[in-house]
Amino acid sequence: MKLMLVMLLMCCPVLAVADDSLDIIREAAEQGDAKAQYKLGCMYDNGDGVPQDYKEAAEHGDACAQLNLGIMYCEGKGVPQDKIRAYELLLKSGRQGLRMAQDGLVRLCKESPWACK
Repeated sequence: MKLMLVMLLMCCPVLAVADDSLDIIREAAEQGDAKAQYKLGCMYDNGDGVPQDYKEAAEHGDACAQLNLGIMYCEGKGVPQDKIRAYELLLKSGRQGLRMAQDGLVRLCKESPWACK
């Protein structure tokens, strides 16, 4: 039953998440389930059933959160400016195919080549 619930939640990302469902997703994510990690990342990125937290979402591999957080670090908005951390996050996001992250990497490496090693 738990597996079915996790599978349903993976297929329906707009579905509101109940507290017990969140526990199931967290447990599956902690056990290394890639789909659960992705879902949890999306939840943190969108604030769906949990407080919006780009750092948490980025740690769970959410490409959009990695992009957003990378831009925040690059510009020093909401976090201390850290172009090396920005590079790391944009690279992770770009490797997942997010074109905006790839473009951001090109711009960052042109403006601050020392950060792109």
